[in-house]
Amino acid sequence: MAKLTWDDVHEIRARAQADIEQQEIATAFRISRPLCSAIVRGHIWNPEVKLTTGDEMRDRIIGALDTGCRRGEMLKIQNKQVDWRHRWIRILKEHSKTEVARVIPFEVGSRLEKLLRRRAFLGPDAYVFGEATTGGYVASLKSAWETLLLLANGIKPTRAGSGKRVSNRKALAQIDLHWHDLRHEALSRLADDGVPVHELQLLAGHSSITTTQRYMNARASSLAESMRQARERRVNRADEATAQIG
Repeated sequence: MAKLTWDDVHEIRARAQADIEQQEIATAFRISRPLCSAIVRGHIWNPEVKLTTGDEMRDRIIGALDTGCRRGEMLKIQNKQVDWRHRWIRILKEHSKTEVARVIPFEVGSRLEKLLRRRAFLGPDAYVFGEATTGGYVASLKSAWETLLLLANGIKPTRAGSGKRVSNRKALAQIDLHWHDLRHEALSRLADDGVPVHELQLLAGHSSITTTQRYMNARASSLAESMRQARERRVNRADEATAQIG
């Protein structure tokens, strides 16, 4: 598949508006018919719109929550590691903390699939969660993550100078939310949904099942809380029934 520029995207849309068949357009630009269709329908970012840090971070947060990957693993995913036939993402051994290769499945029509399609036009070597318009590798999310946390909590980020990290350190400490927490949330959700511990271990890339078991313990805690709330609702209904009889 060829790498496309924004000029190519403009031209593809212009040809489609001129009633040229999409298969002909796809052949001319050496891209797949589904990708051509996604470009024509606007299922990638509009090149006329200036992307913000929030746009890029939204997709990275979705990636973290829907893959359960570690940050370093996620940032190294390239388009050529997305297997569209099997619908999974390959995590290479050399990119894994535990040096274990694995695959991350994605579903048809899921928000993760839509995200992957938006980035596909950047070419096979582009990094899915890299720079949005070029696909360039992004080594760190720390500054963008801290800025997003502050803005989400109604706090204006301050910096000592251009290119410096935000100086609202006390506010960030009080917010106390870290990127790795997204991985914990992703795996805990899967545990809550009943994914077996051995499958969760494969998805997470844990070398020891003991590590994975922590998420199953979190599931037990969640179950205990649900049971407590159910008991509380039963007591309230009993009290209401007694009051009506009285």
